Amino acid sequence: MTDLLDYFLQKPDETYNHLLLHAVDEATKHPEVNKVVVEVSRPRDLLGFKPAKLYLHQLGEAGQDVHPYQKEDWDDALNEALVKRGIRAQSTENEKVRCTLALRAALQAPEIRFGDGYYNAVLVHHIMNGPFALHPTVESILKNVFRSGIDPSCRTYAECKSVIDTAIRGRAMELVENLQYEIPEAEEILTAAIAQYLDERFSVTNRRSMGFL
Repeated sequence: MTDLLDYFLQKPDETYNHLLLHAVDEATKHPEVNKVVVEVSRPRDLLGFKPAKLYLHQLGEAGQDVHPYQKEDWDDALNEALVKRGIRAQSTENEKVRCTLALRAALQAPEIRFGDGYYNAVLVHHIMNGPFALHPTVESILKNVFRSGIDPSCRTYAECKSVIDTAIRGRAMELVENLQYEIPEAEEILTAAIAQYLDERFSVTNRRSMGFL
């Protein structure tokens, strides 16, 4: 009974642990390591993408790897922990890929809660009537997305929109607070992530490649 009782008396360790995070912590102890970055590899497949991979690079002053890179399958929790540590992607373009994956993970909650059809309708209506629609990258996707009728005055719409905005704001705060991007660059990354998320969700590039657009 004593061993079982321990589960009720000891608080769980809620710290997220991963070997890659230990490597980040160890890197700060090596003087030859000037910067630690992640590379997100997400190659295209026939229709969609192959599974994403995370590569941790420990770079010297000249920007070269001073230790062998470490490779892991993409994991939402691992990426979140890396972001909290302030570990950027290796480039702005790569940060866009990373932000897209993080946004997709954050938007799974409203998708599940409200169902595909209703969530899609609110998402499209909200983005179309917000500041992201003014950006050419998003506009070019939206014009090829079906718009279903929806009543924006109902409470369910407001609830769904609020959860969507929370997910988007969360990624925005990560970019400026954790990763220390200046606002113009953070806007560029977030806007590209919104566009790519919509592209994938509504199969715009896939339909275009098959001649349907």
